[in-house]
Amino acid sequence: MSEIGLSSASATLTRKDPGVALTTLGMTNSSKESIMNFSTPHLSNYQLYLKSHEWRSKKREWLDSGRPRECWACGDEYPRDGRGFNFHHRTYKNLGNENLDDLVLLCRADHRMLEEQFKEAKRMTKISLESWTWVYISMTRIELRLPPIHKSNIARYMGEYND
Repeated sequence: MSEIGLSSASATLTRKDPGVALTTLGMTNSSKESIMNFSTPHLSNYQLYLKSHEWRSKKREWLDSGRPRECWACGDEYPRDGRGFNFHHRTYKNLGNENLDDLVLLCRADHRMLEEQFKEAKRMTKISLESWTWVYISMTRIELRLPPIHKSNIARYMGEYND
């Protein structure tokens, strides 16, 4: 993805309006993955999974992998106790057998905002959760004047980085 030259004001506007963010970043309406419908009976299975030994092991494996221990959107450091942070699923297609690249570390506030804005973006377009995750993280980093994701170590794990 090419470098995006937006002002802080533009980034703020685009984060508040997912449709503008999608247009600004030239994202297409490509939704080929199944998105969990949180109003289905599968929700109880998902909640059980999040309490399982397998999920705890996957999070430990992710933390031990050398991936950046910070909120990938705002850059806040991951605390030793892990409080206030969530592992966000970029896709649910491998739920229960996730690849480490399916997960992104986010502070609780960014995780909540990403998911709220995804619901809105999904109503306007057919963007995938994986693509929206990229949009949200990129726009947040622009707004906060953090280095673009594709120039940081984080990008190695987002599939957008080439050495």
